[in-house]
Amino acid sequence: MDFEPDAIRRFRHHPSPGVVKDAPSRHALEPLRARYQRKSLAQAVEHRRPGPGRQLQRTGGESIDAGRAIAHARSVSSTTLLVNPVASIRFAARELHAIAAACIAQCAHRCGPPSRQETGDMPSQMNHSARPIRVALIGYGFASRTFHAPLIRSVSRLSLALVASSRPEEVRADLPGIAVEGDPMRAVVDADVDLVVIATPNGTHFALAQAALRAGKHVVVDKPLTPSLPEAIELLGIAQAEGRLLSVFHNRRWDSDFLTVRQAINDGLVGDVRHFESRIERFRPQVRDRWRERPGPATGLWWDLGPHLVDQVLSLFGWPDGVQASFARQRDGATTDDWAHVVLSFGATRAVLQVGMLAAIPGARFVVHGTRGSLVKAQPDPQEPQLIAGVRPGDAQWGIDPGPLQWRGDDGTLQTRPALRGDQSRFYAELAEAIAGDGPNPVPPEEAIRVMAILQAADDSASQGRSIVPQAPG
Repeated sequence: MDFEPDAIRRFRHHPSPGVVKDAPSRHALEPLRARYQRKSLAQAVEHRRPGPGRQLQRTGGESIDAGRAIAHARSVSSTTLLVNPVASIRFAARELHAIAAACIAQCAHRCGPPSRQETGDMPSQMNHSARPIRVALIGYGFASRTFHAPLIRSVSRLSLALVASSRPEEVRADLPGIAVEGDPMRAVVDADVDLVVIATPNGTHFALAQAALRAGKHVVVDKPLTPSLPEAIELLGIAQAEGRLLSVFHNRRWDSDFLTVRQAINDGLVGDVRHFESRIERFRPQVRDRWRERPGPATGLWWDLGPHLVDQVLSLFGWPDGVQASFARQRDGATTDDWAHVVLSFGATRAVLQVGMLAAIPGARFVVHGTRGSLVKAQPDPQEPQLIAGVRPGDAQWGIDPGPLQWRGDDGTLQTRPALRGDQSRFYAELAEAIAGDGPNPVPPEEAIRVMAILQAADDSASQGRSIVPQAPG
């Protein structure tokens, strides 16, 4: 585990700080970052700070002693993060933004306005004609090693510049030449970073994403966005206020199996869908000592694999009118759910979602029955095992799925069609385009929030033993 979630979990619901009175917008801070891009935010603030003991006014009458705040910011380290998380994160991630804004607002007469060369055209999108988007990857567990790092590095408009991990030797072995930072909060506010990718335990997502957004970074969060809907909605509001892109890594939208089934449904091979099955089943009878299999915020198999299944179903059928779920702990020693069976209702259509860890002979990845026939996509997408084996986007075999789709129509003939090629690197390619203003966000946070609402509804259904009518957020 890269970062202990307990250190950050305790303040997920603390109120946001006030805004500096009459302070400029976040865009006014961009020249400061550009002028001192080789300095930390604390160093940049110090350069323009008022004299020792100078009080900077915030709304509500609260004042900040700039010298004390900067001294505290300098002291933030991985040790302080664990021992004194509230002080560390509040100062490092949010208070410094307020102090920097106040310093600019109150000291502009000494420094003068920034030059056009410094400001350029700095809206929420960036001009990347001169350089790639610099990425900080927070966490270096399985998801980062297997998915994020190789996919980021496959996109020419992105440059992996920094990895935050408590296991620097592993990072350096896999990614020689990439800077390593032991403190995640330092990494998310690093002045040299444009985009922060958060792949840490689910309970840490909110605090890290909030800090990055308030520091003016674009942010990607591995699914699920946060453990709770209020946190996710708050992050959406912060991203909108800061003019920064917030996206969620629902990478299995670009899986070969899903793309193939979606195309077949859209082509009308089975008519109107009435029964849809989607499952991810594995055979891992031994419980492992990892955060996903220990009690905690949004842990267990449903919150691990369920987001993929729910995201795909919502993209096909829209918002369900009912959720019925059953969870279980089937393996000896399991302390979180390791099996889930969830049924979503869409009028006369039922979508059956299943995940499990005791399937030595797993069921078909997709089964669909409709008014004109049925289809089966038995073999799952190959990209995860390919990435583990060292295959990378751009390689000849990348994303090629040898398992065909089978379907039988109303004429009774069993037919096949080849699987479409998958390419999860499209998430990061489209993300880079969105940051540059050349395309839409590949996974808008509003869509990820809808996924979370269904995940929570299934949790509620399983715990209460009844069907839930899910409420669409927002």
